[in-house]
Amino acid sequence: MTNVKTADLYLEQLPCGYILSDKEGKILQANTQFCQMIGYSAEQIIHQRYWQDFLAIGSKIYYETHYAPLLAMQGNVEEISFEFINKENIKIPTLVNAKKHTNECPNSYISIAIFEMKQRQIYEKELLVEKRKAEELANELKAINQDLEQFAHVISHDLKSPLGSIIQLTQLLKDNLGEIDEQSAFFLQSIENSSFALIDLISRVLKYYTQTEILNKDKEPIEIDTLINQIIILLDPKKEHQISFTNHANNIVYLSQAILQQLLINLLGNAIKYNDKPLIKIEITLTEDAEFYQLAIKDNGVGIEAKNQEKIFRLFNNLGKKDRFGNYGTGIGLPAIKRTLQSQGGSINVESTLGEGSCFTIKLKKQ
Repeated sequence: MTNVKTADLYLEQLPCGYILSDKEGKILQANTQFCQMIGYSAEQIIHQRYWQDFLAIGSKIYYETHYAPLLAMQGNVEEISFEFINKENIKIPTLVNAKKHTNECPNSYISIAIFEMKQRQIYEKELLVEKRKAEELANELKAINQDLEQFAHVISHDLKSPLGSIIQLTQLLKDNLGEIDEQSAFFLQSIENSSFALIDLISRVLKYYTQTEILNKDKEPIEIDTLINQIIILLDPKKEHQISFTNHANNIVYLSQAILQQLLINLLGNAIKYNDKPLIKIEITLTEDAEFYQLAIKDNGVGIEAKNQEKIFRLFNNLGKKDRFGNYGTGIGLPAIKRTLQSQGGSINVESTLGEGSCFTIKLKKQ
């Protein structure tokens, strides 16, 4: 029984009673938990007793009529109810799992796990408590998200209205004041521009928190080559940049076109805006496996420091960087993409070297 002896440490680490027996039920090995359950030492039972000796009368009958035939026929049994009798003549309800082993050693043996019902009931009770806590937390988070989305709607309306009034009053001032000095004209134009920028920011925030509205759109067959070429023309109408697309997947993909367009416009737009090279180069590559489409967008732009590569996916974190046109980002686009993808079972990650460029890889779930 060399192989059985090597199981000593393993048996002692198990959270239940555990024994190894021969095909007749003689105990060949037993862990401390089983010995404590029945009230005998290992020396008193190993090679001295049959484990069915410790069963109550009804369980002994069940052992002969059900357990033994079932184990002989299929090689294992699960969740068999047995009552053990310990040294103090106290009945112990248990659940027994057993499996016959024939290859580990010359003589076949049986491994038997004995779970005390009391311990199992405690475990199931704790599991139920944790489940209820998880459900309560999920409901609480759902309520918080609903309140947050409602808050975004209210704030959007309450802020946009006075901003619209500011823009209208500014335009009226410009029309009614007639000829004004250059500095005053600059101030009025700055008020108008800032108001428009704030309205745009509010719209983006609202879109971020209502992103789930587009997630319900059905997936449809899309000619990926055609769609990407249309977006390239939209973003680079003068063909000033070197943008290539390599497709290693089927030309027809089944995705939400609204989501795919949003992702491509945002990522390609960033690749153009955050680029300091004389010639902007962008490589788009599509691959697929059984579960995902994978879209990689690689550029030769300004790159992102390693310490900031996680920050760019946090809301309102634009790293304080201006784009090639001198504008600051809102810090909403990439967090919105990440939120969209996670809601769809997908993901986004970035690999980047400062000064050399970045590669954003997104995974879009097929089903």
